[in-house]
Amino acid sequence: MKMNKSIYIGAMSGTSHDAIDVSFISVDKNITLEFFYSYKLPKLLRLKIANQISSNNSSLSDLGKLNKDLGLAFFKAIDIGITKSKITKSKIKCIAISGQTVRHEIHGKTSFSMQLGDPNIVAARTSIPVAYDFRNMHIALGGQGAPLVPEFHEKIFFKKNKPRIILNIGGIANYTYLGKKSQPWGSDTGPGNALMDAYCSLKLGTNFDKNGATASKGKVINKELKKLLSNKFFKLPFPKSTGKELFNSNLMTKSLMSNTTKTYWQHYQNLLQVNIRCYY
Repeated sequence: MKMNKSIYIGAMSGTSHDAIDVSFISVDKNITLEFFYSYKLPKLLRLKIANQISSNNSSLSDLGKLNKDLGLAFFKAIDIGITKSKITKSKIKCIAISGQTVRHEIHGKTSFSMQLGDPNIVAARTSIPVAYDFRNMHIALGGQGAPLVPEFHEKIFFKKNKPRIILNIGGIANYTYLGKKSQPWGSDTGPGNALMDAYCSLKLGTNFDKNGATASKGKVINKELKKLLSNKFFKLPFPKSTGKELFNSNLMTKSLMSNTTKTYWQHYQNLLQVNIRCYY
């Protein structure tokens, strides 16, 4: 890396809330990834996040404490990343934190998106400017606050007269359509790995289905599949957005969660998610 480059840090914990990913980029004519670090969240913190997302009855005290805990986690992830990257702090111009989404409700005039992870902790402890709370400005301007990546995809993937679709599978799946440069367009499509992760946590004692080992053994239960696909979200017009406040373990029926049918759960995932790919 050239020593005269300015560095910008982006830190994010997605709907899977298993880790905080920290990217160090430089920006000139191109956007270059200079360094990457992923900080695994402690198990207790992951459980607190999961409980907060699936419950709608948290106290203000619980919210405040989790906000501070996540702020400290973001600082630790960034601080370790800076040390490992060996990038001088004076070269870092700004840190951007999306925060951990714990509630995302889009319904007209009262639409909102709630992220936790106090950015003041990061700013105070690193002495670097911090940008945050991107989703609610997007909502205030008439958007849905998610997905946040269409403008970024435009900078990276746009080619004149070559329309493209960029598909991303995380906890929640989303895509970006690039046609005219002035009009990048994106939408969530539904659960990516969110439900499978929840199933693995509840029934298999693991955080996720590594390499699709469990999913590959699945069979179709059409009755259960029909119930899941009848969810009102799939009937909404595009663009739309969602989160784990909807797609969580509460959607799973008793029969679907029974030991005799646990390997069948993956077929729902096969139909709702697609492999990450870019169409050129």
